[in-house]
Amino acid sequence: MIMRDLLKRTVFILLITCLFSSASACTAFFIHQNGGIFLCKNFDWMDGEGMVMFSPSGKQYHDPVTGTSWTARYSSITFCYKQTSNTVGGMNEEGLVIEELSALPFSFQEKSDKLQVNEFQWISYHLDNCASVEEVVRNQQNINLVPEEHCLHYIIADGQGDVAVIEFASGGCIVYRGDELPYPLLSNNPYASSLRYLASFNGFGGSMPVPVSKGSCDRFVIAAKQLQNISNNANVCVNSCFCMLDNVQQYDTQWQIVYNIRERQIYFRVSDSFFLHRINLAAFMVNPGTEGFSISLMEFTGSARLDDLVTKQKPL
Repeated sequence: MIMRDLLKRTVFILLITCLFSSASACTAFFIHQNGGIFLCKNFDWMDGEGMVMFSPSGKQYHDPVTGTSWTARYSSITFCYKQTSNTVGGMNEEGLVIEELSALPFSFQEKSDKLQVNEFQWISYHLDNCASVEEVVRNQQNINLVPEEHCLHYIIADGQGDVAVIEFASGGCIVYRGDELPYPLLSNNPYASSLRYLASFNGFGGSMPVPVSKGSCDRFVIAAKQLQNISNNANVCVNSCFCMLDNVQQYDTQWQIVYNIRERQIYFRVSDSFFLHRINLAAFMVNPGTEGFSISLMEFTGSARLDDLVTKQKPL
């Protein structure tokens, strides 16, 4: 009886925590099956003032405030929010993909002898300098993350099919990978608490039905169920990835992205358009002298593809 009451209280606390924390801010998941490697994400936010940007290798970055600087080893396509310095995700020429999601507040150290980056620079730095998940994980001992506006956590994947979730707490880095990442997905609550919540549902150790609401932990459950339902013989394609994204879509989903990592292709669509757009990262690798540029996502509200918008590119 005591154990039953304790279990009920634990489930209630998890429900309340998931209901009132980060209820509306992105969902992402990873699929590696039958040779296909995909990372998929809904960008959920109050507005969709975004842009897509191409950054060539050799580009130099310098933050005049912190003094942080580096030179990019790899070219990349990234998605940015409002300005090019606010990188919220992307893929580099080696197939490394990084996406951010809003997270609960965490403590951090403002002073360190390590390379200091903010929450958006963390993405840019690793896309510019790392080729794999292993490199990103190994590099955390050299990085000091100091958020400026938002506390974020990250899901990363690469062309070898490796995937990890990276979070920060109490001034340290927490990496979920391999057996510690049974479901390669992320919403907005800490990964460990999302797993505990998941264990209450049918098919994951509990008896509760899969939810229909779209709070952070409920989206985690819905996405986990979708990953569970993919059979070993299923051929996952870009269209099926977008269907899965639609099932965790919210009223404020601004754009949806599917990274076809093996093919180095990015598919996306914006909220006020039914058209699907494709970016072939390999096409930009043909000419090593290609300069960096950015394009507002508003340019993709019609049926035009990236190649049709060459005249509207904004040089970096």
